[in-house]
Amino acid sequence: YRNMEQAFSCILDVPVKITTMKLPAKKADSHFESHIGKSRLGVDFVLGDRFDDGIYDLRLTVGPVSAATMTNYLETAKGYKVLEHLCEIFLPAHAFTVKDFIIDPEDSAFILSDDTHTTYLGINSFI
Repeated sequence: YRNMEQAFSCILDVPVKITTMKLPAKKADSHFESHIGKSRLGVDFVLGDRFDDGIYDLRLTVGPVSAATMTNYLETAKGYKVLEHLCEIFLPAHAFTVKDFIIDPEDSAFILSDDTHTTYLGINSFI
């Protein structure tokens, strides 16, 4: 996904990193259990009750970005909508995309809201 990362970074003007996340093996239903003599090795024969279907999720990490830039990526902002459209167009449809935003350490310090600082739960404050 290196070329995709570079394209996203150029369009959004922020650093973007795309990594894959392997999903855990899935548990097969009991009626799908393999029976000797009724299954074909490599086709529909699975040892045990779990299988790996090869599906993976994607983690899209944006940042580090300043707190001012982060406001462009809040769910109702234009930057977030552009990011969503880029993901819909260029990333595989079968993969669920998890978006992580990294804020610069100097901007991520917790400050209660006042005239110059706004606190956003989940962005610069956590429970």
